[in-house]
Amino acid sequence: MIKPRRKDAGVFTVINFIIAMKPYKGYGGIQMKLKFKLSLIVIVIMVALVFGISFTLLQTASGISLRQSKTAIRYLTAVQAEHWKGREDAFIRVLRTVASVMEDYETVEPELRRNRYDTLLHGVLAGEPAMTSIYTVWRVNGVDGMDRQYTGRQGSSPTGQYAIRYTKEGSVIQGDAVPKDEIDTAVANMDGATAQMDMVFEPVPAKVNGKDTYLVKMAIPVVNTETGQTVARVGCLLSIDAVQPSVTELLQGHGDEIAAMSIYSQSGFILGSYQPDRVGKNLAEVDTIYGELYTCRG
Repeated sequence: MIKPRRKDAGVFTVINFIIAMKPYKGYGGIQMKLKFKLSLIVIVIMVALVFGISFTLLQTASGISLRQSKTAIRYLTAVQAEHWKGREDAFIRVLRTVASVMEDYETVEPELRRNRYDTLLHGVLAGEPAMTSIYTVWRVNGVDGMDRQYTGRQGSSPTGQYAIRYTKEGSVIQGDAVPKDEIDTAVANMDGATAQMDMVFEPVPAKVNGKDTYLVKMAIPVVNTETGQTVARVGCLLSIDAVQPSVTELLQGHGDEIAAMSIYSQSGFILGSYQPDRVGKNLAEVDTIYGELYTCRG
């Protein structure tokens, strides 16, 4: 409480009183402002900490989720690659079995060889639903040394060379001679660097059971066990029709994990795709994702 000034009070008494009171009055205002500023700073710091921690946790969670997704996709990719490689290897094994039987041709009476191998090829084609054709091409006089006697026979070239092909249309199997250009190609392979190599060729367009599709050709050498010379080749044609339904089924079963998927050959030929109309095209021809990556790889 401020008392009234006495009449005999000097000027300095009042001034000193006022000066003494100002610091006390001003200190309270500064203290309040300081408290407000400190509170504001603390709030800002807390908000920054909460945001930083939340952002870090979110990034960590997103990273974990992304790694898990990548792991799942890699697993599915590996499973699919193993599945289709296994199917390819299975057909190679079938052809190798046929080739191993033919390699013992010199233990069979010459006049029986062609009929025996005709029956063998026919039986294999009948027992393999995915095969659309099976064939064998032998060197001139290679199978029995009797080409001239077999001119005009089913499965012989105009010169009597043993080169038979069986083709399946539905449940009907028919035999005829391998076209001359294919005979020439097969014989050239017997003399070239690939003479004793298993070969898988790129898909080619074809019509099977009245439907346009693509066929993959596989070919295996038949080697004379005594001389080591390749005397023939045996091969088959496989339709790619089974690939697309497999892709569609996988996408339906893993729709939350797979956004896009394609199965393609070494050259980039698309065998199956999340967009079915791309089957038969090359990766370099498509306009999104895979085409860009494939083009970059050159």
